[in-house]
Parts: sequence; C-alpha cells; structure tokens
Amino acid sequence: MQWYKYEKCLHSKHITQFHQFPFHNIKYKTHLFNHLSNLPPYIFPLNSTIMKYFTIATALLSTSLVASAAPAPAPLERRACSVAYPQSIGFPINYDIHQDAGKTNVVTNALNFNNIPAGSYGCQLEVNFPPNYPITKSGNSLLNVFAVAKDGTESLFGTVALASSPVAPTKYVINSAKCNTLLSYKLAIASDSQAGRVAFADTKDAGFTITYNC
Repeated sequence: MQWYKYEKCLHSKHITQFHQFPFHNIKYKTHLFNHLSNLPPYIFPLNSTIMKYFTIATALLSTSLVASAAPAPAPLERRACSVAYPQSIGFPINYDIHQDAGKTNVVTNALNFNNIPAGSYGCQLEVNFPPNYPITKSGNSLLNVFAVAKDGTESLFGTVALASSPVAPTKYVINSAKCNTLLSYKLAIASDSQAGRVAFADTKDAGFTITYNC
C-alpha cells in the first residue's frame, strides 16, 4: 500500500469535528482553520478516507471564509409615490359630515379626484393628519366611504374613525382600487340610528389624498 506524508493533516477525531463544524459561524471557522495549521504531521494512506475528508473540508472552509467576507449588496431604494389632492377651487376644503338620531337630517360630503394621469396604477385612498390636528367630532363619528361609479351607483369602499395624535403624524389607508382619471367618493356617518358628526379642514398638509405609481 502506498503511504503518503501530508503536513498539517487531521486524525479521525479532528475529521469528525471538522465534518460537524458550524460553517455558518465565521468566528469558529477562523478558529478551526488556525487550529488545523498547528497540527503535527501524520502518516496515512494516499487514498484514505481521511485524505478525502481533509481535501473536501479544506475546500469548503476556504470557500465559506471568502463568501462570508464578501460585502452584502446595497438595498434598492423605494420609489416615491405620486400624490393627488381632492378636486377643489381652493384650500382648505371644509368637510362637515353629520346626521341626527334615527338617520334624519343626513348631510354627506362628496370627495372627488380628477387629476390622476391616464395610465397610472395602484391608486390608494388615504387620510393623513399632522400631530394635534383639529377634528370636530360628536356622537357616533364613524365614517363610511362609498365609491361612486360613473353611472351614480355606490358601493362601500371603506370605514374609518378619524382622529389625530397629539405627538405624531397619523395615517389611515381606506382602500385601494384601479386608477381612473376621475375617482369619486361619498362620505357619510356610518350609524343607521345614532346621531354623529365629523368636521375638519382639508388642506395640502392634512386630509384626503390618493397615492399612485408607488
């Protein structure tokens, strides 16, 4: 049988340790690599299992060390959204949605967006308020938001209880839908029996918007 003297080789105990070594841990990989370098020479058959394990393990360790040192790719930056504001002859838009008990004296408000470019995608209706923004509320102030089609039919688009935080900006996502050059909604008190009211001034910094092309 041919015997081969190989410097810095492993005996069976080290082979077992190397085979079970956690290669995902760079600290321990480096420690093991340094340990192998300090081992005394051993005599073993040229075609032995130990030689095969040593060759494979050394290659894996070297490759793993190089891969661990490679820098991670930079994350892709998120694309900024486009923003559409409600149709108006000027700001602020003073919304005042209310009704009396028994769903009488109902006052709803229209909300229209006619400035969304053709071919836009991902239209999302939102409400944003800066910290401590004044909102007048009384009774049952939960709002229903209805989507209004071109033929005048209405469908419930979302429900929201508007409020502003005293310390941080507040954002509500009502719902999202396919974009059109005109998107129309109706705001109404949600209760079928109780009185309620919600009123606030909609500006470029507070109130309803549609984000798209995000």
